[in-house]
Amino acid sequence: MIGTGTAPVRIEMLSGPSPSVGNFTVQVGAFTDRTNAERLRERLLARYQPIFIQDFDAPNGHFYRVRRRPCSKSRRRATPCRAITECRRIPNIRSAA
Repeated sequence: MIGTGTAPVRIEMLSGPSPSVGNFTVQVGAFTDRTNAERLRERLLARYQPIFIQDFDAPNGHFYRVRRRPCSKSRRRATPCRAITECRRIPNIRSAA
């Protein structure tokens, strides 16, 4: 991709622990304005929990990252793929994953 915007990507893990289970979060959005992050968090709380905002200082500015930490229900294990698929179903949210 040349210029600003979003583009589909494919991620391939070369080494490390299995990403299929474990402690992980899915980032749903990142904003420079905390009000926008809070607005998205409120929209998501009705259906997805836990949703939290994490402050992040990047080289190009301060960001408020809206993240979801999947949790297991019953004895099923949460997976990153399941969490991403669920986040894609949120109305009016454009996914980059």
